Amino acid sequence: MLLRHACISRSQLANGVYCVSVDMIIAKRYTIEQIEGVGVFRIINLDAPFCPDCGTLCSGYDTRLRSVISSDGQTNVYRLRRLQCLVCDALHIEQPDFIFPRKRYAAEVIDKVLNGRSEDCPADDRTMRRWLHENHPPEVSSLSSGGAVQLTHTDKKGDKL
Repeated sequence: MLLRHACISRSQLANGVYCVSVDMIIAKRYTIEQIEGVGVFRIINLDAPFCPDCGTLCSGYDTRLRSVISSDGQTNVYRLRRLQCLVCDALHIEQPDFIFPRKRYAAEVIDKVLNGRSEDCPADDRTMRRWLHENHPPEVSSLSSGGAVQLTHTDKKGDKL
């Protein structure tokens, strides 16, 4: 089963230059094999990669390397396929579900931090705080005096209201 992560595709700028943003195809059924002689792992998707934008079969375009830090702090390098839709011309990266899009740590590591088990996390404190803030924005805090609630709001200019 393939899941769509974002809706971003190729767009033409005013001067005729193409800006390529890549959409993610998350593979749920795959095998992992190590490429001999190189410390790189290859992900082999067991499902056909369909374009999340238009639903047609994608074709191989090229590959890119992606480093992922596991829960024991070891860095593994994976060769991920970039796929191109031949109908809508969109580019997509095919990545397994144990890698969060645009994150350097394995999904298992990030999930542990988000569930409050960060004692053996290889990431530094600032990274873990950023993950918590991205996934759990600060809630309204109550003041100790009488259960009153303090709300702070800023407008687009950054001025407090």
